[in-house]
Amino acid sequence: MKNYLKKLSGFSKVIAMGLAFSLCFVVQVQAGDYGSSGQPYFSLSTQMVSADAPDARTKVSFPRAATVLTFPNASLDSEVGWGVTGAVGWLYDSNWHYEVELAHKAFDLADAAVTGNPQPVVGEWNIETFFINGGYDFRSDSFITPYLELGVGASLHELTINSVNSIAIALQEQFTVTAALQARVGVNLEVADDMDIVVGYRFVTLIDPDFNAITFSPVDIHNFELGLKFYIEDWIN
Repeated sequence: MKNYLKKLSGFSKVIAMGLAFSLCFVVQVQAGDYGSSGQPYFSLSTQMVSADAPDARTKVSFPRAATVLTFPNASLDSEVGWGVTGAVGWLYDSNWHYEVELAHKAFDLADAAVTGNPQPVVGEWNIETFFINGGYDFRSDSFITPYLELGVGASLHELTINSVNSIAIALQEQFTVTAALQARVGVNLEVADDMDIVVGYRFVTLIDPDFNAITFSPVDIHNFELGLKFYIEDWIN
């Protein structure tokens, strides 16, 4: 528990920096000139989440049926999961935008495998992410606006493995914090003066999650998302 609180406090510092960054947006909203500098927005989206199977290596003794995870070339596969994301940002008249983002992703574990010999795994992986993003909107007279975006941040992982090959193991609520990177591409579809529908794809890499009992290579996650973006200049005037 003490180790978890220590790791969580580190993640909380990252969140605090993000909230401070958000406050900068609020100050700009209150004091800025919208006609020359741009406008604030916030967005909400849901995702279908699919993670590539990362290499895995345990650091504790497991029952014989679970030794698949101790091999150097073992991997841990997962089911398709889900995610939710919220962001607040500023879109400049130059078409560049910057934002802070918080998200939750969750997926059930599926199989552990070595050289194509899968063994069923029961468990789940929950991830909280914080990103600072920057990107460009290719705005024109069309109601369709493509965008590109890059982000850097941190992720808090909670991993639970209940059993491997139907044999119970003691790997409950393992926590760790890692660096994270993401790239996004998609389109904003204008449906009102102050609202867009967002359809996009984001590729997220979580750098080398290292738990007390098990360690992984980078976890690559594919996210297919649908959401709404609200431009709130008219709301606050």
